[in-house]
Amino acid sequence: MILSAEAEADRAAREVLDLMDRGHRAARPVRTAVGRAYEALFLARWDDALARSATLPSDAPHAGAVRAQIEALLAGGARIPDVADVDPGTVAGAMAVFHASEATHVAGDIGACRDMLERALAHPGVPDGPRVWLRLAHARSLIFTGDLAAARAAVEVAADSAVTEVARRSALVVRGAIDGLLGRRDAVAAAAEQLRRDLPDPATYADAGIGWMMSLGLATSGWSSAAVELLLHSSGGPGLPLMPPTLRAYAFDVLIEAALGADREDLARWVMAEFDRLDLADNEQMRAVRESSRARLDVVGGDRAAGDRARATAAAVTAQGHRLHAARAAVVAELATGDLAVDEQEARARRLDDLVAAASYADLRAWMDRTLAAAGLVPRPLTGVGWDQLTPTQEVVARLAATGLSNAEIAAVLVVSPRTVEDHVAAVLARLGVASRIGLITGGAAATSVRLTPAAGTLLTPRQREVAALLATGAPNADIATALGITRKAVEAHLAGIYRRLEVGNRAAAVARLVGG
Repeated sequence: MILSAEAEADRAAREVLDLMDRGHRAARPVRTAVGRAYEALFLARWDDALARSATLPSDAPHAGAVRAQIEALLAGGARIPDVADVDPGTVAGAMAVFHASEATHVAGDIGACRDMLERALAHPGVPDGPRVWLRLAHARSLIFTGDLAAARAAVEVAADSAVTEVARRSALVVRGAIDGLLGRRDAVAAAAEQLRRDLPDPATYADAGIGWMMSLGLATSGWSSAAVELLLHSSGGPGLPLMPPTLRAYAFDVLIEAALGADREDLARWVMAEFDRLDLADNEQMRAVRESSRARLDVVGGDRAAGDRARATAAAVTAQGHRLHAARAAVVAELATGDLAVDEQEARARRLDDLVAAASYADLRAWMDRTLAAAGLVPRPLTGVGWDQLTPTQEVVARLAATGLSNAEIAAVLVVSPRTVEDHVAAVLARLGVASRIGLITGGAAATSVRLTPAAGTLLTPRQREVAALLATGAPNADIATALGITRKAVEAHLAGIYRRLEVGNRAAAVARLVGG
């Protein structure tokens, strides 16, 4: 039977979707040329996948997008498929957008990747199966652009609609990567343990990608050894045979960071040697990741000039829209710079703020502060607060408290007891003359109105935003109730809802999220 081009594209798209949803372990036989090429990719038969993809027509939207994704993953290709006129209301059209977004992400244009996904998801007729994968890809794109609040909201929507085992697992690891950057160490550890139970025998490219995403969350939250162990396990062991060649750049970056975090410079240098042997063709994004990893290693070796190279890398990937990579490179640069005198710390703050200037990236900015603090470097100053009145230890505690961390979380970062942190916080509030931790976040100013971040507008109801605006000024519950003409019980209920939607546990953490502190 001879099928029309549209029918053949639809059949191929359904075969590929079946491979993705079933993780290939129980997939039906693959009959189309596109399906066989993607099957070879799925099973890590790289040469076969490249050879088969080369026969696919690049001018047919679905086949061309699959071809571009395979070339980007296996040969460092930078060709971005044009799917602007593709109808995502069909399985073939929606899957064409998905594969095109994957190719575009790997090729380095994360902004274009995010935009094409948002255009497709705005279409009301996207079929349910492809919509889940488009949502997961969208959440990943938001992580790399640095908008962690939006990424978390996006992955929750994706998780709610994920029905297959592989899709649920993908949502788990995207959430884990976000939690790592938000400093939720216990949540990351629990998710990684669940993934390890669910992934006893990795065998596909999808398994490797899922493991890498979770290892990113582990590494960024300080679980260095666990990150290495999971990444090697999910990618098939040494050499990462299940990881597509181009994506090994991401994997090597995590391995080097984790090895150095575990004081294994020898292992990190071995990984760097493998990284240098990786052929990244003309993929500027992955080349920048490699130079950032090299700078990280050189900093440990005492090369102070490595900071300048890392700073240049941060600027390069910022221009590409990759704020996550930019933030990681910027941290390396500041580690090379070391601790600074008080009068130089404002310059450091400006350097870091320049990378994440918009309020949407406040969570990523807070991650940089936590990472530098964990390395013994003083985080950013806050305008309007007399830090010169504090001892060095009190200053570090105050700055961490100003990001919304609880006493227990600060204790974990500084490796001291929560009681010690409690004593320091009390001394800080007394010396600075502020009534609560919220005063640290707002710079001690008696604000009568505070501009909330865009994330607050998308996550909160109108009434919750009214409560949040007063909360951010430091108003107690009684004053909020009077101002809004509601009962204290109602205020308490709204605060509980705000905490739940912002995923925080206290007023200070909520204010830090609400005002981008």
